[in-house]
Amino acid sequence: MLKKMKSLLFENQSSKQTIVKNTIWLVIAEGFSKGWIFVIAIFIAKFLWPEQFGVFSFVVSFVTIFVMLMDFWFSTLLVREVSKKLSEIWIYLFNLGFLKLIFWIITFISIWIIVKIIWNSMLSMSLVLIYSWYAIINNFWEFIRSSFRPSEKMEYEAILKIINWFLTLVIVLCALFFYGNLESIMYGYLIASMISLVVSMFFVINKFNFSKIKFRLNRRVIDYSIRKGAIIGWGFFLILLYMSSDQIILWFYWQINELGVYALAYKIVMIYSFVSTLAFASVFPKLNQEEYKKNFKSNYKYYAQRILIYNTLLFLIAEVIIYVFLYESSLLLNYENLYIVVAALLFYQFFEPIGHWWYINLIAMKKENINLIFLFITAVINIIWNILLIPDYSYYWAIGTTITSYIIYSILTFSYISLNYKEDKDLLST
Repeated sequence: MLKKMKSLLFENQSSKQTIVKNTIWLVIAEGFSKGWIFVIAIFIAKFLWPEQFGVFSFVVSFVTIFVMLMDFWFSTLLVREVSKKLSEIWIYLFNLGFLKLIFWIITFISIWIIVKIIWNSMLSMSLVLIYSWYAIINNFWEFIRSSFRPSEKMEYEAILKIINWFLTLVIVLCALFFYGNLESIMYGYLIASMISLVVSMFFVINKFNFSKIKFRLNRRVIDYSIRKGAIIGWGFFLILLYMSSDQIILWFYWQINELGVYALAYKIVMIYSFVSTLAFASVFPKLNQEEYKKNFKSNYKYYAQRILIYNTLLFLIAEVIIYVFLYESSLLLNYENLYIVVAALLFYQFFEPIGHWWYINLIAMKKENINLIFLFITAVINIIWNILLIPDYSYYWAIGTTITSYIIYSILTFSYISLNYKEDKDLLST
């Protein structure tokens, strides 16, 4: 029995078994990854007042936007290109790693300049710079561990994620308990990410043949990666901007307590999002383009219904759990109206998988540019609404704009698919 389990979890024997193995490790890794974010957020929120947690949340949102802007989603490119030819793993690791180093410097300088411009007494320069180094190093760590995906060795990626989870949890909680201030917490994140990066680099070098490393820049790889990465990266950046703009605008209108409550609610809702994503993935077909297009209408209707049913059940269960966890307990009494904000934000997570369904269809039909336009429209609408209405309605309107603008995105994508692909033969001709 033990031998069979070891074979299932650590060996690639067949296509079906490899998919099962990788799925198991992915769930474990993502469970740990999302779990420590939730646990640490609860502890930090419990020990800090809403105002301090609001400062912490602004720093995280502000820095993350810049890091993602310069990310160019090289991890996705690495997996996609190396999957075609595994022998080129070191070519892409070195060249994309070099590009990331250049973008690191640009990102850090950009953050430093903008913080100098917007600085106020509530915002410590050291907090932003420390967290910037953490976010940059952590981003590079994620890039390094993605090198195991092309060879379908998800168990190695999962192991590295678990190590990172353990280090971050222990170091940040020690900083919180022994020092109890924001700067110590930020240093905890930074130290954990540095250790994780060193461990990851040694792990990758050990698992791949170090003698095949070619420390030579490849212009073809660099040009291709920048062009393709810009399209993918800007799409994800617009999603992040859409999701983070309300927290940044709350900060600029000096609604710091409200920001603390709203940001904590977002962290709690992330757990529901993780479970919802797993359920979503389990009922979603593999979008092999030719097979999917041949039966587009029947597949589209069938899986859309299943996603709607699954997500409705998850939504109702989540509302009950959140009620017991927040409303009936005294865990986070300092965070006024936290239950109401979390319950309302769950409506966004209800619509998100449905919108993601239409997004996947556009990508499968090679309409990335159309999707980028729709994301841009959605982000602009969301930001304008937030700027105009957050001063009067605080996080209540932030929730409303998040949900409403995402519904607009869903309508745009669904309308485009419906109008342009009325028949299966139309799909086959694209």
